[in-house]
Amino acid sequence: MRSRYRFITVLSVCILLAAPFVFAQTTGNIQGTITDADGHPLPGVTVEVSGPSLQGARTVVTSADGSYRFPALIPGNYKVRAALSGFATVEKGAVVSLDATATANLVLRLTQKEEVVVSGEAPLVDTTSTTTGTSYTSSVMAKLPIGTNYAAIVRSNPGVSEDRGETQGRALALTIYGATSVENQYIIDGVNTTNVIKGFQGKAINGTFIQEVEVKTGGYQAEYGRAMGGVINVITKSGGNEFHGDAFVNYDSFGTQANQVICTSGEAPPDSTCKGSGEDSLTGMRISDYKRWDFGADFGGFILKDRIWFFLAYDRINYNDQKVARYVSSAAVPNTTEFPLDEVDNLYSGKLTFNIAQGSTLVATAFSDPTVIEGAGGSDPRQSRVRLISSLDPRTWESRRDIGGLDLGARFNQLFGSYGLVTLQAARHKDRYQLKPSGAGSGIRVDDFSCEGGTHDVPCVEPTSPTTTGGFGSIFGPTVNNFSARNMYRGDFTFYFGNHEAKLGADYQTGRTTAVTFFTGKGEGGYPGGQVVEIHNEYGDPYYSHDFFSPGQGDFTPIDNTVTPKTDDIGWYVQDSWKVTPSLTVNAGVRWDKEDIRDYTGTAVIKTTNEWQPRIGVIWDPRADGTTKLYAFYGRFYYALPTDLNVRAYGAQSSYTTYNHDPVITTPDPTVFGHESPFFQGGAFTEPVDTNIKGIYQDEYTIGVEHLLDPTFSVGLKGTYRNLGSVIEDRCDLDYLAPENNFNSCGIMNPGSGELYESGNFPGCSGLDGSRPSDADGNPLPCNFGTVPAIGNASRIYRGIEVTGRKQFSQSLWAQ
Repeated sequence: MRSRYRFITVLSVCILLAAPFVFAQTTGNIQGTITDADGHPLPGVTVEVSGPSLQGARTVVTSADGSYRFPALIPGNYKVRAALSGFATVEKGAVVSLDATATANLVLRLTQKEEVVVSGEAPLVDTTSTTTGTSYTSSVMAKLPIGTNYAAIVRSNPGVSEDRGETQGRALALTIYGATSVENQYIIDGVNTTNVIKGFQGKAINGTFIQEVEVKTGGYQAEYGRAMGGVINVITKSGGNEFHGDAFVNYDSFGTQANQVICTSGEAPPDSTCKGSGEDSLTGMRISDYKRWDFGADFGGFILKDRIWFFLAYDRINYNDQKVARYVSSAAVPNTTEFPLDEVDNLYSGKLTFNIAQGSTLVATAFSDPTVIEGAGGSDPRQSRVRLISSLDPRTWESRRDIGGLDLGARFNQLFGSYGLVTLQAARHKDRYQLKPSGAGSGIRVDDFSCEGGTHDVPCVEPTSPTTTGGFGSIFGPTVNNFSARNMYRGDFTFYFGNHEAKLGADYQTGRTTAVTFFTGKGEGGYPGGQVVEIHNEYGDPYYSHDFFSPGQGDFTPIDNTVTPKTDDIGWYVQDSWKVTPSLTVNAGVRWDKEDIRDYTGTAVIKTTNEWQPRIGVIWDPRADGTTKLYAFYGRFYYALPTDLNVRAYGAQSSYTTYNHDPVITTPDPTVFGHESPFFQGGAFTEPVDTNIKGIYQDEYTIGVEHLLDPTFSVGLKGTYRNLGSVIEDRCDLDYLAPENNFNSCGIMNPGSGELYESGNFPGCSGLDGSRPSDADGNPLPCNFGTVPAIGNASRIYRGIEVTGRKQFSQSLWAQ
């Protein structure tokens, strides 16, 4: 206990003393050297930076080696002005990108007159970083058809494609350099908006809210963690010393779409629109009609010039007359029958920037993306989980789906001239994916399996597909009915000394998911919980079976099954960017992460420790003028597990199946022939875990070159190699009757680790040696198959060669 308190104390000190983990995510830098005409450094030069994104001008004085630095600048266009008595004043433009450093070197010449010489633009190559990727400004995004989801711009980056990951109907399943779509991290205004339960894009706000999107595809330093693919780093727009605003309206419809694909045979199309009971089900659902209106506005400005700025934005999307239908007709539902699917999206963003004093800034931000889908909400084919409509009865399909949530963040920045800065941030991310019955769908679902000719001695054969009436039925919490929140606290410290830019930071985040699995029918007959009822008469006598969740054995009161597990993540890092010579920079750092996967009681069931992640990069600028860089990078990256594992493998439930002659009452009736006793299942479904479990990680190696042909045209060549080092998987061939398996059919292990569950040295039921044996009454017996095969190592290798060219022709034309 004493060691735990010591650790918490050390962490608290780190957080209170620390800064640029968050700062680097929301700002950029300008640095350079001032020399005379002969190339000698000039100390004591007054350097001023100004621009529309800056609250007032900032001034520094060059050091003994003629260098200067402006850290923590909001992305945008700036002017750098250098003045020294006896020299002509020089001014140069510089473009600051998100989490990047612009180099603006200036030359002062002796003169007898006061004048300003504008010496062009600063080069666009960041010669201090090995990070690969692209930054997309709002002016570029405004001219591209990216729709209402800002993440669509990420597809423009080389090495990005899409996989078959879940999307909740509006996120993008983006794979970056071989990593899956759930291995990226999405940061907006310093807030980790990655989906808590699944790990994909967790916030779908409009691109018009965005100032800049930075796509980090690899090579990023130790301040970035918990991702193995890319980091999508976003900053929303801010106000300014002038009022500005925009308004927009867009319209499209089912009829304006090109190449409508309706699946009737063969494999589902690659866009995954044929969804139903299975991912590629040809008996799935399709959008058959819609009219879509998208309109909104944004407005920004000042409350006090150079002191308090604000920005507000709103976007509403209405899907009018939207309909869904089956792809293939069933006996009960023709594929020409359309069902309503009403949808409204309300997206909004707000930011307040308060310049408290020189170098002290407080930024508060909020953004939200709620969506409501009603009618046949559970049968929306754009979703990852789709309910197939099998009856015309509205009670079986009428439902509502709610997606999205509100994110809040507060960030305090304290700048100490050009010598250091401190940042403290607190934030809360929310996401929601909830399905519930609405209207007629709120009743008890009844499946009729009645057959003819049954007797006590010779039962009749029941139909494989029942006649369905009543309510919507079962709703599974981990996949379609859950809401999550992630609280984040970060603190970082950056300090500059000589040719070093050192950073130290720590952060803590906890993600909690509440998943509710239930049956519809609450309130029917005075019962508080729901159930699914089946009608049977295979033995000649009609009876009802009732499936429901119970408080425990012997209690036949229906309830919902609710689990609320959480995951705690803590990490710290230290790194240094050392400019060894004017043309050579070395970046070195190390990151350490720890993750606790907790069950429904709050007990840590999986602990990943010793997640040490060294990162090192070397950048050489042969001309020392910011126009060329040759670079190499090595780094290890660990992944943070979403809460999906907690919810599925570490909850608890009790359920009953009872039999009687009443369509609503759940109390068992011992007179039902063949079903005299109820069937109970209960307890915690906590999967066993191998000892010494290790986190998921990947190693990356990159080598490349980038050259500026002119101030607006750059070309690059690079090679990337990524190797998956360790994964966490569950194998589900355990004998669930064996006590040593915790009476569970699945276990958590690292493939290739040689530990108990990886090696197969446990009572298993592989299914390869025959079916599970049963006793005379049909009850399952232990498999007695002995051990099962070892899993072996997991492997994923990515090799890539990339050639890029980027050209800014004008303010209206940009090409990549």
